[in-house]
Order: sequence, then structure tokens, then C-alpha cells
Amino acid sequence: MFSKLKSALGLGASAQAPAIPPVEYNGYRILPAPYRNSTGSFQTAGVIEKDTPEGVKRHDFVRADTYESQEDAISFT
Repeated sequence: MFSKLKSALGLGASAQAPAIPPVEYNGYRILPAPYRNSTGSFQTAGVIEKDTPEGVKRHDFVRADTYESQEDAISFT
């Protein structure tokens, strides 16, 4: 019953956005991860990673920038 409700509301696995490929920049990997905020806009967010001798260093970020489309938020990231 709950799976039908989740599907109807667009909350199932099929509603998840496809994986966004990372962008390589000066030895860093930038993984865009915008999300829809409470106003319906897409919030700029993502992860920056770098391989180091100690392992992968990772920094999650969220910016104040918002965009009407997910594609615009990805492009900015």
C-alpha cells in the first residue's frame, strides 16, 4: 500500500534523478548535487573530492544560489 502511495507522489526510486557525472578540475572532482528547496527552486550543492596519499578528501557544500531548473544549477556547480 505504501509503495503505491510513494509512487503516486513521485517518491519512489523512479523519481530519483539520474546520476550526474563528476567534473574534473585541477586535480579535484566536483560532483554536482542540486536539490529542490522549499520554494521549488534548485539549491546549488555538491561535493568536492581529491585523491591524496592519505585517501580521498571530501568536502560537501551548499551555496545560497538558487535556479529555476536543475540543469542551470548543475551548470553553475
